Amino acid sequence: MAYTSMNIMANGISQAAPLLSATPGNFMEKIMGGIVPISQTSLSPYMMTFLVLELLLLPVIYYLLMPKKEKAVEISDELYKEFTAEPEKIDASKKLTPAERWERSRVLNTLIALLILIWFGDHVITEGVSKINLNTINFALFGLGLLFHDSPHSYIESVKEGATTVYGVIIQFPLYAGIFGLITFSGLADEITELFISIATPGTYPWIVFIYTGIMDFFVPSAGSKFVIEAPYLVPAAQHLGVPVSQVINAYGTGAQMANLIQPFWAIAYLAAFRLCFQEILPFTFMLWLFVFIAGEILWLSRAGQKRGKKCISFAFRRLDEQ
Repeated sequence: MAYTSMNIMANGISQAAPLLSATPGNFMEKIMGGIVPISQTSLSPYMMTFLVLELLLLPVIYYLLMPKKEKAVEISDELYKEFTAEPEKIDASKKLTPAERWERSRVLNTLIALLILIWFGDHVITEGVSKINLNTINFALFGLGLLFHDSPHSYIESVKEGATTVYGVIIQFPLYAGIFGLITFSGLADEITELFISIATPGTYPWIVFIYTGIMDFFVPSAGSKFVIEAPYLVPAAQHLGVPVSQVINAYGTGAQMANLIQPFWAIAYLAAFRLCFQEILPFTFMLWLFVFIAGEILWLSRAGQKRGKKCISFAFRRLDEQ
């Protein structure tokens, strides 16, 4: 449940691709013809409908998947003690330097956090939610992180402890930049663009993006990094077909988060914390993947059908007018 709840995040306001597309000066701004506000992507009626559907149905699926009491596997006493143990207290008798006292004081944390959060609140009120982007989300989360810790020392130690289970992410992200460079500057992006144009129609293109990016997620399991790799050919193909860029971003978002349920990359932290293997949670996450896949298929195929329906109606009226 903890791991699969990331589907809400992945389809919500904190998606990497919509936030990046809404950020002024992003790498695709010139190609897209400007920024794409999140009111057209994460906060669009289609995406909000999909998000509400997940919010309502995921708890029901969790309940149905929950093992019976006699088959349940409970956390061990040793692991429970490890998670519930109080943090080591500082020896009060130890003489601290002025710098160490400031490191362990709440004053700086609270002051900086409040300044950040006041700025974020003012930005949202004056500019509107459509101006929220990658930078503002990261800034706000930084402020909340400081506010929830009682000292700079505590915050730094928590980040250090948390990052040890995802060190692979830090190593792989520079490699994603290399993949982006190879695809963009080798001419491969142009070839893939032509391929999409040849097999897609304006109605089916978002559905193709949804399926394609779900497959690509096995090779580059970071939605933000993968968008940097895929956007240089997904967006031009959409523009050639006359498909709004916002639809491509939405289809990309729903497809990108889908594969996370059946590949272990983002589960590394959970698996390390609970001493589990991915095979032990895969039967449960697979059922959630199946639900998200079917919901996504319905979403994007219905959109394609809606476009075809409008085209048929337009054609019929045109023929009547000619007659």
